[in-house]
Amino acid sequence: MNKFLQFAVGPIGGALLGVISLPLLAWYFPSEDIGRISMLQVVTSFSVLLFSFGLDQSYVREYHESDNKTLLLKMAMGPGLFLVILLGFTVFLISPDILSHYIFSIESVKFSLIIFIVILSNIISRFLSLILRMEERGIAFSLGQLLPKLIFVLIVIFYVLFKIPNDFYFLLLANAISAVVVSFILCINTYKSWINAVYQRINLEKFKEMFFFGFPLIFGGLASWILMATDKIAIKELSSLSELGVYSIALSLGSVGALLSGIFNTLWYPTVYKWHNEGKDLELVNDISEYVQISVIVIFFLVGCFSWITPYLLPHKYQDVKYILPLVIATPLFYTLSETTSIGIGLTKKSVYSMWASLLAAICNVLGNIVLVPMYGAKGAAISTALSMWLFFVIKTEFSSFLWKRVGGMKAYIATTIPLIGSFIYVGWRDDKINIAIWLLILLLSFLVYRKTINKLYKLLGAYIKKDILYKSKDKAIYIRR
Repeated sequence: MNKFLQFAVGPIGGALLGVISLPLLAWYFPSEDIGRISMLQVVTSFSVLLFSFGLDQSYVREYHESDNKTLLLKMAMGPGLFLVILLGFTVFLISPDILSHYIFSIESVKFSLIIFIVILSNIISRFLSLILRMEERGIAFSLGQLLPKLIFVLIVIFYVLFKIPNDFYFLLLANAISAVVVSFILCINTYKSWINAVYQRINLEKFKEMFFFGFPLIFGGLASWILMATDKIAIKELSSLSELGVYSIALSLGSVGALLSGIFNTLWYPTVYKWHNEGKDLELVNDISEYVQISVIVIFFLVGCFSWITPYLLPHKYQDVKYILPLVIATPLFYTLSETTSIGIGLTKKSVYSMWASLLAAICNVLGNIVLVPMYGAKGAAISTALSMWLFFVIKTEFSSFLWKRVGGMKAYIATTIPLIGSFIYVGWRDDKINIAIWLLILLLSFLVYRKTINKLYKLLGAYIKKDILYKSKDKAIYIRR
């Protein structure tokens, strides 16, 4: 439990800082500029995904089986880092302002340079944070997750206190500074690993094995990126940057869903791979899946019931945020639950099935956004993305059941379908009182369905607390006798 808390500090702190920074951003900067920053995040996540070549997943998969972990790091990190630097120089030689033009709709060489620095810093941070994760250095890993948000919030507070102009350049600069500082700190925390990796000689056979495991994940990752980024791109192209700003604020408020996702996904795959490598019984996977299902329903309930508070925190132009908030948290929650129910894909090394699940859901999201965004703006994007993420969850779960065994059962579909229907009703009905009544009913039904699991979880927590008290009592007794 102590190790879990160490890894949880980063996502929890990051989510809290995100909530703190929201009113500052919403009141201080124009919604169009917030929309532009959202597009930067889309491009950055795409770049990290593409230039990792799936080798980051190979690194995690092979770590516990490898005798030379520094060589493993070099083979995972080297190709993407080299290529992104090469492409960066090439792009600046050919068209220095092209990045800013296509991402921000502003022609600026200065902005393009900052974009490249942000992308490069995030790629470096991605791999170096994996070292901390696999070495189980929980506090250091959490700091790597927490510091970008903390630095960004401090810079924005500085802007407000000293009345720095609410110009887009300063908002972009705050993002760049936070990304660079964090990558630098991670370099210091992991210097032994990456310095030793520089002097390692590549093992071509091992690299081929890593590449063939990670290669399908590139396409799966791109499909996942399309699935999760289509909404923002569609709003920018088919609606407006102002509407994208509203949607981005809703996504930021929905970080409560990303909180569960961030904590769980950090621990899940490395832990299960470790269990598998040690030959442990994996029946616990089904129990954990049901605990996650309960967490998903509770988070949906809390966000759905209390979304009416958001208009009191944000300017009037963000009034629609409360209606789409339950929908935007579906993306991280459904993704997290799919990681438990589809674990068989990773264990059987059939990563191509993840690609197909992502691709089919991405096609659904593209079509949904094309139809709904021109009519309903941010609300249309939220509906399309939530429905597509539900489809992604179902397809991935069924693939895993075919390859390995079923995890979660019908309860997993209950945990996703009923809250999704409740979210659709709210965005269509737009009545706060009826909305709260619906979510209370959903919570009551869920408790009835999961009563055995809740009782089991209660007993486990009780046993842990009693054990912890007993352990502390023994320590005290030993101290007294001494």
